[in-house]
Amino acid sequence: MVVSRKVELLNLAGYGPERRKFDRTTCATIKRLPDNPRGVSSPARSMRPGYLGQSRTNPGTGTIARYPLSVLDYRPLHRAALINLDRWITEDIDPPPSRHPRLSDATAVERKEVLATLARLPGLTPPDPQRLPFVRTVEMGSDEATGIGRYPAQEGAFYPALVSAVDADGNETAGIRMPDITVPVGTHAGWNPRDPVTGSPEQIVPMNGLTLWFAPDEATRAARGDPRRSLAERYRDEADYGTKVRAAALRLAAERYLSRGGRGAGRRGGHRRAIGLRFLGSSGKRGLGISRAASARAQLRPGGPGRCRQLAARFASAILLPT
Repeated sequence: MVVSRKVELLNLAGYGPERRKFDRTTCATIKRLPDNPRGVSSPARSMRPGYLGQSRTNPGTGTIARYPLSVLDYRPLHRAALINLDRWITEDIDPPPSRHPRLSDATAVERKEVLATLARLPGLTPPDPQRLPFVRTVEMGSDEATGIGRYPAQEGAFYPALVSAVDADGNETAGIRMPDITVPVGTHAGWNPRDPVTGSPEQIVPMNGLTLWFAPDEATRAARGDPRRSLAERYRDEADYGTKVRAAALRLAAERYLSRGGRGAGRRGGHRRAIGLRFLGSSGKRGLGISRAASARAQLRPGGPGRCRQLAARFASAILLPT
């Protein structure tokens, strides 16, 4: 007997057409996801890997996103999923348990609830829940199962639009929570409204997420009316932040949701692989690496008046995992 095995990686954008599969399998009749295949999800990202300095303008369509694009890079999760799938097939080692929003633990909620929560962030105007893509039941007659449809098809009830619940920072609580989410420097969402200059600002730009950074210090946070704690209230300094991120990354590696080394790093033996925890880069350029991180670290003098502001504005740390 041939057994099909696959691992599904779902983007929890949940606000656009790219996530309708997840909506269908968890809503309407409330079907549970099957144990095979395994389903895992990564929080609040765009449909492409995030990085610093992305343009909000889509060069193909000219559409402009309203807010800075998401910097979440999900590729480490993809690599680990591929390794787990290979071991599942070749060695019969089960992959890690599925992680996704669930009704049973209240991590799957209506998207309008999440949008209402995020509306409290200063300067953020969420999309109109009524203008987001949706899925409805369709009735095509009693002979539909035989391939004979009745036209025009009759649209019925709306499927519930369930997405991941969010925490006090507005970051998703379900799925594989990368260090960007558990040790955050900002809020990451899987949607991004259209800029008013593009028109229809109540709608989203498909497949675009957003990142909104925390205030550097308490005074700035208070001046902005930001309910989220500032960087200075969360982390003593860069070393404190780095320690917490490394611990979070190692926990995910121990659970096999992250892999400990890339193929290229493995060939080099003693080299180590960088996990991409990105800060808002002031240069606006892609590809900030270890050398830029070292440069930024040199400017972050303990106790300096601009330390937290610099921390929020630089690629300040590269978290390394041994191969």
